[in-house]
Amino acid sequence: MAKPGQERAQIRRIQERAKGRPESVFAVSPNDVLVQIALPLVLILAIATRLLMASSQSGPSVMDLWKQYLLMRMDAVSGEWERDSGLPEFVSFDRIQWEGAWPADARFSDLCTRAQELTHSSSLTSNLLERSLAYVPEAGEGDLVLSYHELVEHYPEMALDEERREFALNHLEQRCRKWHARVENLQWEVVGQCVALLPAGDEHLDKNLATQMALLSRELEGRGVPLLPSVREEYGTATGEGQ
Repeated sequence: MAKPGQERAQIRRIQERAKGRPESVFAVSPNDVLVQIALPLVLILAIATRLLMASSQSGPSVMDLWKQYLLMRMDAVSGEWERDSGLPEFVSFDRIQWEGAWPADARFSDLCTRAQELTHSSSLTSNLLERSLAYVPEAGEGDLVLSYHELVEHYPEMALDEERREFALNHLEQRCRKWHARVENLQWEVVGQCVALLPAGDEHLDKNLATQMALLSRELEGRGVPLLPSVREEYGTATGEGQ
């Protein structure tokens, strides 16, 4: 059995291995520990509450509502252009009607004619943006049934500065590029089908690809199917008697 002196020595060695003096360990009550743990949580909750209150009292510009409201209107106007062009009707090439070696589809003709606007994308995007700013949603209430111009009258901070206008134009430009790519793919398939269906020696066929494309393009345009410049001029400008 250890003597009292030995017990005190053992306790002292244990205390020396512990971090801090024994007084600093045992002098802190359970309540003090709880307070020290709870204090940071209270501060965090208080800060979060202040932030939420500040957000709820912020204007539309702080909450980025201008972007949400403008995107909604731009998408609606873009959807109108897409539907009016007839593009959704041609999810694939086989939707196009043919007569012999040439397309004979009034809907596709209208699409190709309307798609010529895509060759001047900067003008089209500017036009779509102006229509978006004047667009009035048909459903909703409050701010949702106001044009963007009217929203700016209520919330001047939602006005389009140079940076916001650039954002809007870029968004519309991306839509135009997608439309252009879809029409371009359809027209390339049409050209390929025409070449495949025309008999050997047909006057529209030529060994020179630029000349052949010029001949096909001219015939298609005469049939109401104007090709995009990116398709028509893929092989350059035709020269020679074959034009």
